[in-house]
Amino acid sequence: CEGPDGVGKTSLSEAIAAKLESLGLAARYLSFRGREPGTLGGLIYEIHHHAEEHFGIMSVNPTSRQLLHVAAQIDEIEGFIRPAVNSGQMVVLDRFWWSVWVYGLADGADEESLKAMLDIENLRWGSLPEPLIFLVDRELPFREEPWDHKFEVVRRLYRDLADRESPDGSVVVLPNEGTMEQALDRALSEMRNRG
Repeated sequence: CEGPDGVGKTSLSEAIAAKLESLGLAARYLSFRGREPGTLGGLIYEIHHHAEEHFGIMSVNPTSRQLLHVAAQIDEIEGFIRPAVNSGQMVVLDRFWWSVWVYGLADGADEESLKAMLDIENLRWGSLPEPLIFLVDRELPFREEPWDHKFEVVRRLYRDLADRESPDGSVVVLPNEGTMEQALDRALSEMRNRG
């Protein structure tokens, strides 16, 4: 699941994984948010959100910040996603490389640098099965986020990326204006339809 902060991605990703497991399928929820202690992603999450107070880093360049996230995502791909897929599990991923692109652009990162760093990450995705991407969308976030002043910018960047990456409709825009059950039912229906 992808989309702006506060639209229900995490809750929906967790619900999809739990539902698949309840149906007897081997499924695993994983997150590119990187909050897990003891991982590169966990360290980078701390740097991103607490650079000054925890590390004495006064500022991080937006392009550098996204490069750190790419490093964490590659670590997650190789350490968790690939082994899970190779063992026959379905991986339900909270975020994808799209977040680096969208939040990088919204934060003022250099576009050419973002393309280059995502080329490196996409090399690591190369041999994995083509993902089904749900772009979770809402008019307004469920909760206040530090990015609220850029919510519409981020939302538009996600829509633009979905149009670019999905000329054949392989990305599912999933409105999340109703209940979680409605969004979950729609996601599961799309998964069944695509095999």
